This record gives sequence, C-alpha cells and structure tokens, in this order.
Amino acid sequence: MPNIVMLTWEYPPHLVGGLSRHVHALSRALVRQGHHVHVITRAAQGYPPESFEDGVHVIRVHPYFQEPPDFRLWVSHLNFALLEAGVNLIPQLSGPAVLHAHDWLVAFAARGLKHLFHLPTVATIHATEHGRHRGIWDQGQQYINDVE
Repeated sequence: MPNIVMLTWEYPPHLVGGLSRHVHALSRALVRQGHHVHVITRAAQGYPPESFEDGVHVIRVHPYFQEPPDFRLWVSHLNFALLEAGVNLIPQLSGPAVLHAHDWLVAFAARGLKHLFHLPTVATIHATEHGRHRGIWDQGQQYINDVE
C-alpha cells in the first residue's frame, strides 16, 4: 500500500468548515483500508507537533510568522512550514507516496513537494471562491480564484 501524504490547513481540533471533518474521516478510512496516512497541518494549542491518532500520522506545524498583517501572508508562511515538514517526512517513507492537497490554502507547498519528489498528486478544492461569493468581487477573491 502506498503512503498518502495529505496537506490541509484545517484538521481537528481546528473546525472552520467541513474541510476538517472531511480530511479527518478520509484519513481514518484510508488507514482502515491498510494505507499509511500522514497528515501535515497547522499546529493546535495543546496538541503535540507529531502524533499518531487513530493510526493517522499527524504532523502539526506553526507558520513561520505567527501574526502577519493579512491572511494571505499567513497562508504563505503556513505553506513554508508545510513544505519544510514534507521535505523532512517524504524521504523517510518506505514505499511509494501519493500527495493529496486539500484546498487552495496548501497549494504552494503541494506544488513544491510534487515537483521536488516527483509525486503523483491529487488536489481537492472543497469550495471555490467564486462559488462561496457568487462571483469574484475584489482583488483578494481574485487572488484565491487564481490559486484555485
């Protein structure tokens, strides 16, 4: 069975929307099927940087800059940390690996890991910016739309 490396900005205990619940349920279901699942996500207060939860290897990282002036910069700094964690993890895996990126917020780390390690990659966009707002109305939304 291949290793599955998931990147997500939202994983329990972080529950912003349905993304966290989806990745949590999917990762546990894949473990039950015999896959080795590694989730790289943002840190959560009271949770260790690395743990095994229901068979899922969870790595939690802090964005490089904790209090940036805007959300897009915070996402960029989270991607640096996700990328670094993936660079440290993937060479240690035995057997093939598949990368699964969840939503636009992890796109840059996913793209870097995909090309660096030549990984087959699945990207799931759980909701588009256009769909959430019934159109693109400002530069911030345009940026997210372009990343998606």
